[in-house]
Parts: sequence; C-alpha cells; structure tokens
Amino acid sequence: PRSEHVHSDSRVMVQYYNFVGRFLGKAVLDRQVVDIRLERTALLHLLGRSVTLDDLIELDPHRCKGLKWILEQETIGEVGDDFTFSVDIEVFGEMVTVDLRPGGRDVTVTDDNRQEYVDAMVNFVAYTRVEAQIKAMVEGFHDLVPVASLADFEVEELLKLLMGQDSVDVTEIEAVAKYTGGYTDESAQVGWFWQVLKEFEPGQQRATLRFITGLHKVPLDGFTPPFTIMRSTHEAGKGSLPRSHTCFNQLALPPYESADEVKEKLLYAIANVPDAFHMS
Repeated sequence: PRSEHVHSDSRVMVQYYNFVGRFLGKAVLDRQVVDIRLERTALLHLLGRSVTLDDLIELDPHRCKGLKWILEQETIGEVGDDFTFSVDIEVFGEMVTVDLRPGGRDVTVTDDNRQEYVDAMVNFVAYTRVEAQIKAMVEGFHDLVPVASLADFEVEELLKLLMGQDSVDVTEIEAVAKYTGGYTDESAQVGWFWQVLKEFEPGQQRATLRFITGLHKVPLDGFTPPFTIMRSTHEAGKGSLPRSHTCFNQLALPPYESADEVKEKLLYAIANVPDAFHMS
C-alpha cells in the first residue's frame, strides 16, 4: 500500500505493477506455472469481479472480523463522534486521515448507515488504498488475457491456472503419457518408472517433474507437449543417467534392468537438477 510513497516518480511504480500483470498474463498464455500465490482480492481484480466482505478474510482477517461484528449487532448504540466514515493510516511515521466518502470524517457511523460504512471500508482495503497499483497490474494482465475470456473462471480455478495443481496425481499423468524410441506402455522400464514415481514422497515427485518438464507442478489442463518417455540412445546404454528435454516434457530413460536401478539413477538425477545438463 505504501509503494506510491516509496517511488518519487509514480510512473515508475505503475510500470512495475503493469509488468507484474503482463508477466502473469504471459504465464497463462504460455501455460507456465508460477510460484506466486496471490490472495483472493487480487485474483478477483484480475477476473474483473467485485470484492465482498467475506473476501477480505485472507487479506485482513482482523478487520474482516471487526466489520462483520458491526453488521451482526442488533444495534451499535452510541459509538461516539470519532467513529466516522474515515480511516487513519500511517505513512512513514505520520498518521494521515483518509475519507471513505466525501467529507467522511464528519459523518458518524450509525445503525442506519453501517452497511454503507462496511462496503466503503471493504472497497478502501481491497482497492482504493492500492488503486494505482491494482489498475496497472490488471491492465497489464488484460493486455494479454482479455477479461471476457475469464468469465467462466472461479477464483480457485484462476489460482490453479497460475500455480498449477497442488498435488501430483501420477496415475493421471500416466494415463495420457506418450512413448517413443522403442518404448511402449508395456516396456519393463516404463512400468518401473511409474512404479517408482508412485512410491516417491510428494517432494520427490515434484522434483522429478521439475527435472523432466522444468515445472514442479502439473498445469491445470496437463502438459503440452505431452509427458513423454523415450528410450535413451546414449552410447553408455544402461550405464548412463536419465536425461531430460524440458522443452518437450520428455524423459530419456536408459534400458535399466530393475526397478531399484531406475530408482537409484532417478534419485541421483533429481538431486543434481542444477547440473542436469552436464550429466550423461
């Protein structure tokens, strides 16, 4: 919220947030998974939807609880003249009063207008106080992903589209996998690979996906190109390590002779992902 005060040139701030929006839009277009868990109100802005009181629970749970309390009371009684349509925020050690409506600091909150107050506060917390940043990010995102194309998306679906699926369903990946170079779904090495991957801990499964595809999660609608296992043609044969072609989501699997050997070589490979391109 204070980024507008950090940058002396507001155009620089706007460019930063516009870039973030375009980055997210590009990730969606290219079906790339990004490790950016946006909270609910930000996702709603990207979807072009309104933010309600319930949506504040992630962004500001304490304020959300307080606003709900105001609405749930039979009467808020005599709250005093200091409970007005305004909010005090700190800007580098100084308190600044912001009106939630024109002349808000002079308008007392009552039983009759408390719903209006809550709506105004929700709008302030989720949008007004970061209006320039939100506008820039949303415009950048919609430059690449038109808001009309998101009409059928729910917040949870957009989050999965950006971040991929939370869990790795090996059976689901196996069901649509392709094989080449002499391997088929009946090849012993292929069967051992799926057996080993299913036995791996979740962290090891994600590391294996990263080694093969460059992504540690499965995109919402699966891999494109499809997840593929090919028989390795390396001259070292079964003595070589697994290799990957991440641009093609392809694993080059040598003709190992047991599931234990597949597991041993695969574990070594994923433990050395930073050096993967140097392994053979």
